[in-house]
Amino acid sequence: LALDSLLNRATSGPLYLSRPEIARLTVEAFRYGEENMGLYQLHAYVVMPNHVHLLITPSVKVPKITHCLKRFTARAANQILGTSSQPFCKMRAMIIWCAASGSLSVLHLTSKTIR
Repeated sequence: LALDSLLNRATSGPLYLSRPEIARLTVEAFRYGEENMGLYQLHAYVVMPNHVHLLITPSVKVPKITHCLKRFTARAANQILGTSSQPFCKMRAMIIWCAASGSLSVLHLTSKTIR
C-alpha cells in the first residue's frame, strides 16, 4: 500500500504512460493478450502515468504474461518515442494477491528506465 501511494504521487522518472498514444497501446496489448493469445481473462485494469494494475485470471504462468506484455509495449512505445534502437524500460511485476484457488491474480507492473 505504501508503494502504491508513492507511485501514485510520482512527478518525476519515466511517466510514459501519461502520453495518450502510449497508454492506448498498453491497453491494446492487454486486450490482445486476452483475445488473441489466450494468456488470461482480463477483468479490470488501471493505467497510471508510471505503472498499471491488471486483474486477471491467468491461463499460463505469470512470467510468460509479463514477458509478452513487455515485449510488445516496449517495441511499440520505442517506435512512438523514436528510440527504437535503445531499451525502453524494464518492467517489474509483483503479484499482490492471489485467491485461495490460485486462479485470480492482481498484477502491479511498474517501470524503471534502463540507462
